[in-house]
Amino acid sequence: MRGWRGVLLGIGVAGALLLGDGLKIAMELLGPAQYLQYKGVLQRLISPGDDLRQVAEKLKANGFLKIPLPTPKTIYPVFLFRDNNPKFDTFTLYNVLKQIGFSYFFPHLVNRGSNGYSIQLEMKALQQIDPIPFIDEMETRGCKVLSVKKYQNYFYTIDCSKQIVPEATPVEMVEGLQLKPLPIGGIWLRVRGGEVLKIISPSGNWWHPEISYYDSQLELIKMDRVPLLRRKYRIQVPDGTKYLRLGDLYTSSNIRRGLKIYLFHPGEEGGPPSATTTPIEPMPPTSNGRRGRGLTPKPSGKFSISKGEGSNPAPHSTPPRALPQPGASVSNTSPQLQSPVPPVEMEIGK
Repeated sequence: MRGWRGVLLGIGVAGALLLGDGLKIAMELLGPAQYLQYKGVLQRLISPGDDLRQVAEKLKANGFLKIPLPTPKTIYPVFLFRDNNPKFDTFTLYNVLKQIGFSYFFPHLVNRGSNGYSIQLEMKALQQIDPIPFIDEMETRGCKVLSVKKYQNYFYTIDCSKQIVPEATPVEMVEGLQLKPLPIGGIWLRVRGGEVLKIISPSGNWWHPEISYYDSQLELIKMDRVPLLRRKYRIQVPDGTKYLRLGDLYTSSNIRRGLKIYLFHPGEEGGPPSATTTPIEPMPPTSNGRRGRGLTPKPSGKFSISKGEGSNPAPHSTPPRALPQPGASVSNTSPQLQSPVPPVEMEIGK
């Protein structure tokens, strides 16, 4: 009996391949066994020219695509990226999954070979990944889902050779606007090498600049970390930079009110001063006319909190923490990205 079932299954699979791409996609989404069980209905439901999204919509609308799980369980989907860019691919994948409602996952198995970069995730979930919003979110980031196949685990093949960071606003569109931190972390800008930016921290912020410069592949070019309070800060974007991430060295809550960005073209105003010569502006007076507390450098090169007459608590009393970069960890002494797939726990709505 088992031999005959194998023969029938092979005949059904061959028939799907002969009838066109639509049925082939349906067979991959459902698995050969389920496809063979409903072959007659599917042949009337699916058109030969249907693409992956159209097939998924029809299967879901007619109850063939089972998304919810009977009970919460751990699933192990595999994602193969043909473009083979681990840092950017991982950054994109994590943010897409967060966007469509998955809050807890981490890498289970990672491989990089000649056919691309693959990552298998361990995910605690109430449902399988819905291919429809997954395809849509990937498209907003310049990626195309080539196939979704059901084996013991679902297997996704993706081309992200043209991927972007859609949250990154072109700098010429934010002139004088007050931008606030994004759910993906920090304030993201799309820039060009040689541009000069003036960044202003509005009243109420305690900003200690942490500025990351990335190229088009999301490789880290350099990072500026300034452990002193700044109200105004000017930078010149290094050549080859496409993305800029603005954050705070201590905590993102220090820039919760946002930052204002102004663009100067190369050659205007003689270029920006270096970070070491940028003047440190004092904190504005409090309501009683007294100065707040600030960081004061000691001769040893360390920093201590100096008490002013005001009574406001020092928001930078929290020790510095290493902020995770997209798909990597960064040290103060080396700008090299390290592990492309750090464990991650994401909570939606935070």
